[in-house]
Amino acid sequence: MKLGRLFLVFLDWVIALPYTLEDFLAAWEESEFKPFQLITPFLEELGEIYSIRVYDSYFNPSTMTMVLEYLVETNRGLFSVKIVYGENPGKAIAEYFKRGKRNRL
Repeated sequence: MKLGRLFLVFLDWVIALPYTLEDFLAAWEESEFKPFQLITPFLEELGEIYSIRVYDSYFNPSTMTMVLEYLVETNRGLFSVKIVYGENPGKAIAEYFKRGKRNRL
């Protein structure tokens, strides 16, 4: 099995992140919002951030696919921001949506 990479997915952008899965997991253990702090330097396009909520999360150990989705309220509106781990971010997101959202709102 190939190793995956960590990606940031928002708007129509997919950005390879300079972090490892271990960085992400260590941040998640601290707080469910700590991974978001890792990606804030990449989110200038969203504008001023007012609030952040964890919307949903997904982990499939058999495919080593992980998606963490935040809803971010800014002065420009409400945005979905995803941190994705996998070999292919498009396939990881398709797997995430295929299993159905749990809607943690």
